[in-house]
Amino acid sequence: MKDCIFCKKPFEENPTFIKDYGNIRVLLNYSQPTLGSVLIVPNNHFTTYSKMSEEEIEEYARVRKHIDIALRENFHPDTINFYELFMVEPHLHGHIVPRYKNSKMFKGEIYTDPLFGQKPKLGGEILPQKTMDPIIKTIRSSLDLCEKMSN
Repeated sequence: MKDCIFCKKPFEENPTFIKDYGNIRVLLNYSQPTLGSVLIVPNNHFTTYSKMSEEEIEEYARVRKHIDIALRENFHPDTINFYELFMVEPHLHGHIVPRYKNSKMFKGEIYTDPLFGQKPKLGGEILPQKTMDPIIKTIRSSLDLCEKMSN
């Protein structure tokens, strides 16, 4: 779909791109409502789960598990929230948001979770690429390791 934010350009060109699993890709949330917040997005444009193949659904679940492992190992959140809202973009996607009771320091930046215990604000100001890049690299490395270990 040409007007879809997730379909507009090749996803590898997206500055928030982390990893492509074949049917599913992982993107960093450009505003980082909390440290390590990511999006999980099918490569094909779907508006409902019922349009996805069994293979795509299985891969979606496997990628969610890998993200959960990567976020817990690298950022040590108190919990992780999974949201699938379909309120702004009709392209099926999920927000995976690590939650923190206390501030977290990562690569010299302090990240807070002022809405811990409530629904986070998922959008917001775009972070500079130099701030996003170390987060992307950290998550990508862990996802690569998870993928190797699951094969």
